[in-house]
Amino acid sequence: MADKMGGNDISSRDAARILSMLARGDRPHDVAAWFGVNQGRIAEVEDGEFGLARETDLKTLPPKGSPGLKARRLMASLEEVQDLLLTKGEDGIRDALAEIDAAKMKYRKAE
Repeated sequence: MADKMGGNDISSRDAARILSMLARGDRPHDVAAWFGVNQGRIAEVEDGEFGLARETDLKTLPPKGSPGLKARRLMASLEEVQDLLLTKGEDGIRDALAEIDAAKMKYRKAE
């Protein structure tokens, strides 16, 4: 069941992910930010308005931490990759790939 909330839809699958993120110890305001809703919507999910099933595969959950911080870091890494490719051309591909790998590791890091 999807319901229009704060401009974004929350499906029963999203609700399961939200409950799993909370069970993992994520902060409610970080969870709300991941889904683009306010913390009141997260409380509604906690209250069972969208079902109570939790996600069993933790690999499907977004990384723990603030999505804004992660987005800023990813953008900085993308700019670095772009700069490497523009300034070094084909010679920058190896460095660009290393930067991408480092950015992915930072993104997945639980914070």
